[in-house]
Amino acid sequence: MKQGLFELAMGGTLFLDEIGELEPKVQVKLLRVLDGVPYYRLGGNKKVAVDVRVIAATNQELEAAVKTGKLRSDLYHRLGQIQLRIPPLRERPEDIDALAEFFLQQQRPGLRFSPSSLAILRNYSWPGNVRELRNVVIQSAMMADGTELGPNNLPPEIVNGPAPVLAATPSQPKSSARITVQSTVTDLEELEKQTILRSLASTGGHQGKAAEALGISRRTLSRKLKIYNLHNDRDASGPLGVLNREQQQYFRAAIEMTIDIRNSKGEEFQAQTINISSGGMCVGGIDNPLQCSGELQLRFPLPETGEIVETKARVAWADVQKKAGLRFINFPIHAQLTLDRWLNQRQQQEGWTIEIG
Repeated sequence: MKQGLFELAMGGTLFLDEIGELEPKVQVKLLRVLDGVPYYRLGGNKKVAVDVRVIAATNQELEAAVKTGKLRSDLYHRLGQIQLRIPPLRERPEDIDALAEFFLQQQRPGLRFSPSSLAILRNYSWPGNVRELRNVVIQSAMMADGTELGPNNLPPEIVNGPAPVLAATPSQPKSSARITVQSTVTDLEELEKQTILRSLASTGGHQGKAAEALGISRRTLSRKLKIYNLHNDRDASGPLGVLNREQQQYFRAAIEMTIDIRNSKGEEFQAQTINISSGGMCVGGIDNPLQCSGELQLRFPLPETGEIVETKARVAWADVQKKAGLRFINFPIHAQLTLDRWLNQRQQQEGWTIEIG
């Protein structure tokens, strides 16, 4: 009885990404739906008719895919009634400032680009298009100190630009040309290590604040410090510090568990928690954000204790990575106390001292 994406989008729009990667068998089924032919749900015994507008996207040359037989020509012509070509980012440098600023505020609200760093971003060719720009901004924002992101925070390959291909000489075959890219970061582990060190330096060695700035839990930071052998004797010898009542409310416990969700339409689905606090939780696996509109009923067990918590929530934010932040509302007193007791136990397990009163 589970509704598919076409039914969920009834009367609206369904976006199909990377349509050029669709398997031949699925292409046939999609074509029948686009032609208005009623279909059966998987395992169902009643035909379903839908009225949905379809927008499809691809980064491939579909005409070539049709010629090679990878894409059915009838499906291509059915989808291609109206075509819009989005030029690569290098052909629309006027969009770079707005996109970079948007990604920056998502990652580090209040941080701003210096004029020289924006100029560097505009001059880069962006072979990976918007996805590459987003990753560069996120990486650079993690490395930035203060309130301004400057050229020194950008990756070397972005600052220096793509290295030129060496021209072939008469004595050197053209196939032996090489591309040289200078980089001070040899691998992802070293980048992660340097990012952690920068964050610790900017917070005066306060690991709780460093973890918050990095967007990870205190426990994850502690594990990373052990992996990179960055612990000192003071870190290992005593508690992390004291959490007052206000700080306890903002404590986030990293936890992976399945929660049951029922929306205002009575539809039920599941999601995976990423972290949880006294006031809400971050979840992943939200395939259809439309299901999360309005008031949500949540039900989840607390690890170790097995106690069931039931409460209501609303979506505070959502992103393209199928993640969403849920803010608890109308929390029953007994359920709130149950969750708070569990969070206090997690705080103590991580080494915090809990302030009472």
